[in-house]
Amino acid sequence: MRKNLEQYIQHTSFFTKEESFLVIQELENNNSWREYPYNSPKDNICVSENPDIAYYDCRLPENHFVSKMIQDKVRVSVDNYINKFIGDMPWFSYWTGNSQAHYIKYPTGTGMDTHCDHVRNQFDGTRKGIPILSLLVSLNDDYDGGELLFFEADIIKPNTGDCLMFPSNFLYPHKVQTVSGGTRYSFVVWIW
Repeated sequence: MRKNLEQYIQHTSFFTKEESFLVIQELENNNSWREYPYNSPKDNICVSENPDIAYYDCRLPENHFVSKMIQDKVRVSVDNYINKFIGDMPWFSYWTGNSQAHYIKYPTGTGMDTHCDHVRNQFDGTRKGIPILSLLVSLNDDYDGGELLFFEADIIKPNTGDCLMFPSNFLYPHKVQTVSGGTRYSFVVWIW
């Protein structure tokens, strides 16, 4: 068992550049972006402070071809993380489901404050609990700033199509630094 927290952040490829560009096109054609309501009790995540820079989010229908394409790749990625990447932990050998992709758009001047993915709004009704893994995919890299900061120290600037998978708990605080030029696109899927 690895005892260094950084070792549980897996950095792999998820999409080709062409697939990533296709997803961005579909998101912009969908045109249902909303400013993220940090102060909404329904949507709030565990942010460290009351942010004054917001980002935008949207969803695509489950039957959308992009949603189906992502679902197939999520299955492979999560299985690889559990079976190969942390295969030395026989007590953690399964997962039971995942959320739909939550798309995030960061125009110039926006970012996301330090938080952990202890999301609550994904797990109500018949699903109870919190996610165990976060799967974060970068859809582009043609922007300035917007680096991902883990543990208030480790800076990661993912390339187009890269995937970061890590535990969704309080031990993995992360932040998207303010985008200083261009627009950053990504999505997150939570695993339980």
